[in-house]
Formats: sequence, structure tokens, C-alpha cells
Amino acid sequence: MKMLTDTLEVINKNGIAINDDLLSPELLVELQDFFEKNVTWTFGSQSDRKEMQLGHWNYDFINALPGSQTNYEQALFELEHGEVLTKVWLQLKDTLLKGHQLVRFYANAHTYGVEGYPHIDNRTDNNYSTVLYLNPEWDIEWAGETIIANEFKDVTHAVLPKPGRAVTFNGRLWHASRSVSRRCPALRVCLVIKTRLQPGNEKERFHEHLSFLAKTGAADQVHSGRSSLQDHLLGTATILSKTGAGDDVQLAGMYHSIYSTQSFHHVTIPIEDKDQVVGMIGPAAEKLVRAFSVLPRPAVLSQALIEKGEHWIEHLWPLIVDYPQLRDLEKNDLSGLLHLEFANLVEQKGLHLYPVIGKYAVKHGWLSENGYLNN
Repeated sequence: MKMLTDTLEVINKNGIAINDDLLSPELLVELQDFFEKNVTWTFGSQSDRKEMQLGHWNYDFINALPGSQTNYEQALFELEHGEVLTKVWLQLKDTLLKGHQLVRFYANAHTYGVEGYPHIDNRTDNNYSTVLYLNPEWDIEWAGETIIANEFKDVTHAVLPKPGRAVTFNGRLWHASRSVSRRCPALRVCLVIKTRLQPGNEKERFHEHLSFLAKTGAADQVHSGRSSLQDHLLGTATILSKTGAGDDVQLAGMYHSIYSTQSFHHVTIPIEDKDQVVGMIGPAAEKLVRAFSVLPRPAVLSQALIEKGEHWIEHLWPLIVDYPQLRDLEKNDLSGLLHLEFANLVEQKGLHLYPVIGKYAVKHGWLSENGYLNN
């Protein structure tokens, strides 16, 4: 049985972790019997209510809201006739998901013609999904694979739902349950366990900045149509931290959109009041925030990489003189600006639109070789 650290190492390298012996044969049969006797399926559940109108079969054991970050372990313990579910969770909690909290616990089912659609479970950092397949048997001709895609939106894994198999992946990855084939005589059944790894020190480390940003309204301003600007800023800074960016670049990540940008037009702090930002993060980080606001990026960065490859800075630098707001920017700041752009695109799941930036990220170790972000 792989422990948590091993599992995260596998996810970092491959994007997912697969376990075929997660449950003992006896516990698997007990769980299958519980489903047969106690689960009454309802139709219409949707993986993403905003983007998808078509549903699938579902049974929710603890009725937690999508995106929940609340620990629902006690609700699971209190379920009537739910002893086997508790056994499964406690085994996962002691092994594969050590250090995790339970945030959702439900089951999905698919029949022929009931398709799953690509979606993201949770963009919040440190959230994971484990899918446990419960059919007594499965044949490759029946299809029904779970597909997982990397930051380039390339499908890199297709996991066949073999009995007792479990697949664990970061909740921020695109994935989908593919339809079973017309030859499939069975209901494809899986138990979905969503968990939250106890957070690192990012929020504590950036606490002062989060408090300041909240006072500017960043916590209330919608960004990307699905989260607050503050969430996006913290997510970007966290990605920069995980991918080895310097302190100034990480701090720039916490503020990179506050002056507005060419695609995000809300002004949180006017650029004329940049002294406030300098006071919070210093001049080196603030000028990166200013460059992020003023330059026509990410297009200008992508084009420089396309034109000159590893010598992209030499191509881009002469263009900077056209921007009087960036007179204090130095040539060696541009590498930090590209790292910042990479993190911004990854946080918004938009890196696939600029593959040359993604290829640069793989070459410089910000992504794994097969296009996954280190957790």
C-alpha cells in the first residue's frame, strides 16, 4: 500500500496515482453488497452546473455542497447502516489519504448513452479526488474509462474501471468519465471521495497581504467568472512558490492584477497609487506587477518565445522602451515576468492556449515532462 508521500510523488510525476489493491477482497464485496441493498439512484446530477446541462446517476451520502472545504467526517460516521463506508474511509485516511480531511463523499453511475464531460472538481489548492470503481467485473470492450488531461489539455491517462481499482488525482485537473459502450450490460458504478490535504503555510505566509487585499475589495471582486480576485492572486502566488520562483516574483504574484490588465479591466488599486503596493511588496516586485498590467501579455511573451526561443529576452527587450511606465524595468526582470505569466495561466487553466509558454515551463522544470504541475 502506498503511503501519502509516495502517492503525492507519483501524482507529481505522472499526474495520477492508481491503486489496484486498495481494499481487501472481503471489504470490496461488503461495499458492493451495501450498494446493492442501500443505494437508490437518482438521475440528473451534473459535474459542472454552469457548463453542462446533461446529467448522470448519483447518490450523495453526506450532501456536501460542490467546492466544500468543510470536514464532513462526522456526518459520514453518523450515517445509518454506513459502517462499511466508515471502514473504507478510515482505511484511506490511514494510508493513501493520510493527513486529508473528508469534504465530499458520493457515488456516480453511468449507463450507455449517459456521458461524462470534461470538468474540474476544485481549483482550490490541496484538494484531491479519489475514484473507487465498484463493479464486480469489467471488460475492456465495455469502455467507461476515466480520462485525465494535463495543463496542455492533452489526455494523458485513460483509466479502465476495473473492480476495486482506485485512481487519485489533484482536483484541479480536467477529467471525465467516458460513456460505456453499447456492448456494456452493466451499470458503471464508482464511489467518489473528495478530500482536502491539510494546507501548507501559504495562507499564513501571505496573511499580511491577504488582509491588505481584502480591504481593497479583492475578496469580493469576481475573477474569471468563478472565484474572487483574491483567490486568484493567492493561487498564482502558491503556484510560483511550488515552482521555485524567487521571493519578489512570488510577491508579484500576490498583486499581479490589481492595477487591471488588458483582459481584466477592474482597477483594485490605481497605478497612480503604486506607493501603497511598493510599501507592501517592495519596488522589485511592484515593477513586475506594473509590467504585467501595462504590457500586451501573454501574447507578447508567447510571440517572443516563438521568434527567438531561448533568446526571447533579446527579442522582447527593445519593445520595452515604448512603455514610459516601465523605465525602471531591467532586462533581468523579464524572466520573472514570464514565470509570473506561466503561473497566472496555469491558475486559470489557460496554459493550453499558449503552448510555447508551456513547453518553456517543462524545459525549466515548472511542469513535469508530461505536463503536470507539481503539487
